[in-house]
Amino acid sequence: KHGARGLLAGRGAERWSAPALQARFVDATGAGDAADAGFLLQYLRDRADVPAALRSANAAGACAVAAAGGCVRPVAREEYLALVSAATEK
Repeated sequence: KHGARGLLAGRGAERWSAPALQARFVDATGAGDAADAGFLLQYLRDRADVPAALRSANAAGACAVAAAGGCVRPVAREEYLALVSAATEK
């Protein structure tokens, strides 16, 4: 996790990267934890699709930085999925 510089992942000799999403920034508290959760959510569904897991991580992190403090603002599924879709278009 590299904040505004995006995400990196590796498995064996394979490496993937994903640029950060443009997000309204309020506070970084919990953003890394949210990104971890987003990554695991997708990775546990399909271990072969690491790029999709990175997109999910980026979306979760972007949701987290949009509010002050960790876990303060519930995020609608539609908002999260829109961010995943935006990450796919990059």
